[in-house]
Amino acid sequence: MSNNLPFSKEEYDSRLEKVTTRINEAGLDAVIFTRAQNIYWLCGYRAAVMNWTLPLLSLFVTKDGQMKLMTRVIESVTAEAQLAPNPRTYKDHEDPYQILAGIVREHGLEKGIIGVEKTFMTVAQYNLMKNALSSAELKDASLLVENIRITLSPEEINYYRKAANITSIGFRKGLDLVASGKYAYDIIGEMQKAMYQAGQSDVEVPKMWIWSGPQGGMMHDTSVTRLLSEGDLVTVEVWGTECQYLAGAQGTVFLGTKPDKSILDEHRLVRDMYLAARDALRPGAISGDTYKAANKIYRSFTGQDYWRRVGANMGLSFGPVDMGMTGNQVIQPWTPFIIQIVEVRPVLMTCCSTLLVTDSGCEELTDPLLELELIS
Repeated sequence: MSNNLPFSKEEYDSRLEKVTTRINEAGLDAVIFTRAQNIYWLCGYRAAVMNWTLPLLSLFVTKDGQMKLMTRVIESVTAEAQLAPNPRTYKDHEDPYQILAGIVREHGLEKGIIGVEKTFMTVAQYNLMKNALSSAELKDASLLVENIRITLSPEEINYYRKAANITSIGFRKGLDLVASGKYAYDIIGEMQKAMYQAGQSDVEVPKMWIWSGPQGGMMHDTSVTRLLSEGDLVTVEVWGTECQYLAGAQGTVFLGTKPDKSILDEHRLVRDMYLAARDALRPGAISGDTYKAANKIYRSFTGQDYWRRVGANMGLSFGPVDMGMTGNQVIQPWTPFIIQIVEVRPVLMTCCSTLLVTDSGCEELTDPLLELELIS
C-alpha cells in the first residue's frame, strides 16, 4: 500500500467492509465501480478525477473484498500509488471492456450477478460492458457507495474542515477584490493563488465563478471577460478542496451605495430563506423540512412554491439526500451540506453556506452573506 494515501489503513478497511456488506445484502457477487469519486473513496486513486479522458476506468470489487483497478497504461505509475493490488492497465489500441471481462473471468464470475453504476455511465459504456459480459447478469448498483458516504468519519471531517477554510479564504479574497473597472479573470486568478497558498491540495476539483451585471449576470455562464461596472450585482461562487473533499461558498454584493428597493427586498428574501433552511437542518430532522421552511417564506413573498431544492449533502460530490419538496431522508449527524438559496428573477441573488450537521445541531463552515455588502 502506498504511503501517499490520504487515509489510514483502518479507514480503508472500514470502508471496504461497509461496501462488501452492502454488496452481499444486495445479492451481488461483485460490483464494477466506474464513478471517479467512489473509486477514489475506496482505493485512494487520486487520478480517478481524470476519468473523462479514459474510455473506461473501473474498480472491480467482489463480495469477499477482493479489488482490482483497471486504467490506461499512461496512468500505470500513478495506479501503483493506490490501495488495490496489482492494477491492470490497457494500451490505447486495446479494448478495455474485453480486459475487464478477463478480470471478471479470473475471479470465476463470468456468469455471476454483477452490479454496475448505471446512473453514472453513458448508454454506450453500459452497452459495451453488457456485450463484453454477455454471460453475466448485470444489476444496477448506483448509489451503493454514495449512501455509505453520506456521513463523514473523523478523518474525513478533518479534511472537510480544511476544505471549508480554504474555500472561505478564496471567497473573502474574491469579495475584497470586487470593484468597478476590474475583470472577473483578474479576481479569479487572485482567488486561486490565495487558496493554493492556504494549502489547497488538488488542481482538478476546485471551481470558481463570477457573474455580474445590472440584473446580476447569467448563472453558470463560463465567461470571465466581462468588466465589472458601477450598479452591477456581482455573485461570487467558490468551491475549494482538501484531498478532493469539496466545500462551497457563494454570495451576491452590490457595486455602489444606493441599491434599488427591489434589490434590497430580493436579498432579504434569499437571506430569510437561508436562515429558515439552516434552522431546520439538524440531526433527526427530515431532509425535506429544509425546503418546507424556506418555501414558507418564499410563498409569503411570491405566492408560489420555490422552484428548486435548497441544497445538497456534500463530501466528495453532491450526494443523494433530497433537500427538495419531496425529500424524506432522516438527517444524520456528521453529514456535510450546502444550503444554497438562489433567485434568478428579477435579479440574480444568492445566500449560501457549507454546513456540518453535528450530534447536537448544525455548524456553518463557510460564512453566508447575511447583509448585502455595498462596494463603492
